[in-house]
Amino acid sequence: MSNKENRPSLNDSRKIKKHILYRELDCPITSHHLISYSLFDKISIRRTNQMNDHNYNRDSFENLVLLPSRDKAFAKHVACYYCLPWHSSGHTGRNIIKHFNENKYKRDVREKKKNPFLRNVKQMKGNTMTEEEMKTYNEDVKGLKRVSGYHKIVSTLFLSVLKKLKCNQSNLVYNDHLDELSEKICDYISYFELLLSNPGYNFASDQVGCREVMCNNRKHDSDGVEWVLKEQVDLELKISGRLKLLSEI
Repeated sequence: MSNKENRPSLNDSRKIKKHILYRELDCPITSHHLISYSLFDKISIRRTNQMNDHNYNRDSFENLVLLPSRDKAFAKHVACYYCLPWHSSGHTGRNIIKHFNENKYKRDVREKKKNPFLRNVKQMKGNTMTEEEMKTYNEDVKGLKRVSGYHKIVSTLFLSVLKKLKCNQSNLVYNDHLDELSEKICDYISYFELLLSNPGYNFASDQVGCREVMCNNRKHDSDGVEWVLKEQVDLELKISGRLKLLSEI
């Protein structure tokens, strides 16, 4: 993984300060890269140059979602109480892939309801790759092989989009392909189909929560906190059940 100390600033502080959980509860909040930051270091040099030519930025607000951070135990309690994903671990747990695969049917049903024509648009014109494009793609595949957990799932989704990226596309079309993937990943995270850690599913609304001493069946009434109404939090943080991207806050 990339050394976080060498990363440029995300310039997300203003967005974090607007976040209802930071604003009302002083909860530590962090930005999570939907298409993993580290994956962009593993793709081919050709692809990196292509992305640069199209002004794509992996730190764009369209590729970030704000989540309760692992910096303090209180953030874990907040994620538990509000049934939100908790940003913990390096996202490499083995259970992450198992859980994602087990939820394929549920995911497909939900996506089909959202877009009834989903099956009919998979074979889109213009996705045939030239010899040069195939060479770039194969280098991407090779670079993205050695990843695990969350990053493995995202790399598979990422590769399906890399097939569509072409040098002659406008910046708008090129970036839209990647932004649509980010939104799809955000959707999976929001519905606890794609986890960030092995016990991540525990934070879903119908599950056991953090199970810490102060949890008390997810009431957290011994935390000494005046909790904001859950409905108010959902209203500010979600769009049709999906967590808002940083660009939407």
